Amino acid sequence: MVTFTFRPGVTSADAFALAEELRELAETLPGLRSYACGPDLGRREGNADFAVAAIFDTENALLNYLNHPEHKDIIARHVPVMVADRHGVQFADGGRTIESTEERT
Repeated sequence: MVTFTFRPGVTSADAFALAEELRELAETLPGLRSYACGPDLGRREGNADFAVAAIFDTENALLNYLNHPEHKDIIARHVPVMVADRHGVQFADGGRTIESTEERT
């Protein structure tokens, strides 16, 4: 999970272009169970501008993503010009997931 706050002047088109590049890369990676990214919906003040949430089968799959040359290229091209602040976290959930309330009813 990572969130970004953008620099002034970053447009929604810039954010959608970043999301598209990240999704295209994600589609090629083994061991990636779930991947979602995109700009904030703007429903609450103070939110970050963009988020990436990914679930990997193994820590090695995560490391493959983080160290992938294309991922490094995307970061090198976009982060310096777009990102003012970044917060990330990687955690193990022990294979547990929580079903949505719709699935439980």
